[in-house]
Amino acid sequence: MAEEEARPPVRREERITFEVDATLQERGGVQYFYELIDQDQDALARESFAKLQPLDARGRWAGSKEPLYVLVSRIVYTLDKDVAFFTAERVRDEAYMNTILPGADIRRKAPGQYTVAKTPANSFTVRYLGREALTATPRDAALERVLSLAPELGLPDSVVVQENFDFARVMGARTSALSVTWTAHYPLARGRTRVAVCTMSLLYNLPPFFLGGRQRVHDEALGGALTLIQALRAYPVD
Repeated sequence: MAEEEARPPVRREERITFEVDATLQERGGVQYFYELIDQDQDALARESFAKLQPLDARGRWAGSKEPLYVLVSRIVYTLDKDVAFFTAERVRDEAYMNTILPGADIRRKAPGQYTVAKTPANSFTVRYLGREALTATPRDAALERVLSLAPELGLPDSVVVQENFDFARVMGARTSALSVTWTAHYPLARGRTRVAVCTMSLLYNLPPFFLGGRQRVHDEALGGALTLIQALRAYPVD
């Protein structure tokens, strides 16, 4: 009960292009869009996937020999932390990652490369884009799409790109083919940052119905995001 009471007000939005509600944000609220597109549906006909398809820079969806589920989400929240908190060194730091993602058991393999022991185990890479990269021309297609979803926020101070791959099987079944997350940090004022996160995941299978099916995918995605937000809000400032 205490954990539920500590969670911020959350509002699900109908479109991926939702506008940021400053009033809700100032109350500590979280806005999110979520859509899970079935294997037999035309993903490109969905606005959410059409907007974020450039995040699949490797072309895994188009090149797949079998149909994939597509999960698309966007979440926006506000932190009482200066945008300078998100440095290249911090977001690549193994100890920082394990603090804001408790239980993930993240370990560094090489510069910018990591493994996650939490089921389903996987590997991931992290890229940090600072102001110089964000203002370079021509702009990366994926970055262009991410920034176009919130033009009212202006240009972020930094963007972190995480690509997850090599997902392990669960109960013998394949899980995810790929998951890509773009996290943008927008300065609001001294000590205040707005964070906008876009994620696209390609899934081979969903949990069976007796383990929660589609609803479990939603609940785990939202629950994981809210846990991360709580951990970031509680993380001590230097």
